[in-house]
Amino acid sequence: MTTAAQDVISGQIDYIGRAVEGLLLSPASSLSVWVIGFALLVAAGWTCVTRRRMPTLRYLRRILLPKSYLTGRSAVADWIMLAMSYLVLPVTWIATIFSIVVISGSLVDLLSAASGRGALLDVSPATGRAITTLVAFLAYELMYWFDHWLMHRVPFLWEFHKVHHSAETLSPVTTYRMHPVDGYLYFALNSLALGGSIGVCLWLFGPEATPLTIDGTNLILLLGSYLIVTLQHSHIWIPFRGELGRFILSPAHHQIHHSADPKHFGTNLGNLLAIWDVIFGTLHEPSRRSSNLRFGVDGLNHDPHSLYGLYLAPFGDAAKHIKRNHSGEIATADDEKGQFQPQ
Repeated sequence: MTTAAQDVISGQIDYIGRAVEGLLLSPASSLSVWVIGFALLVAAGWTCVTRRRMPTLRYLRRILLPKSYLTGRSAVADWIMLAMSYLVLPVTWIATIFSIVVISGSLVDLLSAASGRGALLDVSPATGRAITTLVAFLAYELMYWFDHWLMHRVPFLWEFHKVHHSAETLSPVTTYRMHPVDGYLYFALNSLALGGSIGVCLWLFGPEATPLTIDGTNLILLLGSYLIVTLQHSHIWIPFRGELGRFILSPAHHQIHHSADPKHFGTNLGNLLAIWDVIFGTLHEPSRRSSNLRFGVDGLNHDPHSLYGLYLAPFGDAAKHIKRNHSGEIATADDEKGQFQPQ
């Protein structure tokens, strides 16, 4: 083996090692030992409280870590897409970070030139950072809802987002069950939302008003991930109801979003905040007790857990929506989750 080949292999091994290390050890990774460990504690605590008696360790293991997380075909597809995401999406992550910096910096320059000055509001650096953190979080949450709404309402885009909904079992790994086209749109909108909101705050409060982050993740968003978001892709039924359920999306809210029942289609589109679903009428409140939901997408003409179904089939299905139907109308979404027909 030549020296050049050895260097290439060594570089690949080093890249994979750093990727695995970041995935498992970064406090901002959704699959880190810290996030998953805390989520298990929350789920175990909830199970103990709702059972009103202390369950055995064997029962907890069976409830919190079912075999389907590792052995089911849907779960295996999730793991495959997790591995592939480190080959396909890292470029997008890097581009997103670069775009946020470019957009925010350009916006500061534009607003400063238009107003003739920057740092319009005299606040302390700590106050400026706190406000920027909150504003960026709210901008992200609105972007997430809008991106999710587009994916469910635009037939062309739904064919790619359908890959995520084809999961028949939910686990934290299902977060990575995302078609690259779905991911690219998400990261593009994320750049606009965060770059724009941070840029305005930097212009208002000065260059020190950067958001509070840990490993590049907004501090509020990260806290929400530890407490709630990680369990949204799980089978643990934790419902928020009443006023709390109209403000925060519980794990049960998102499980309803994944339901194969037509009455749940296009509901609970937000990430952590429920306020955008309330405002735009897409909120569906969960029941107190588990609804025994069935997940997945009906009416598929391919295996949703194969590489073809995960990556290639969506392109063919999406291409069909580019053409007008025989009546000359543009295809729009009807009540069927897996099909689109003219209204």
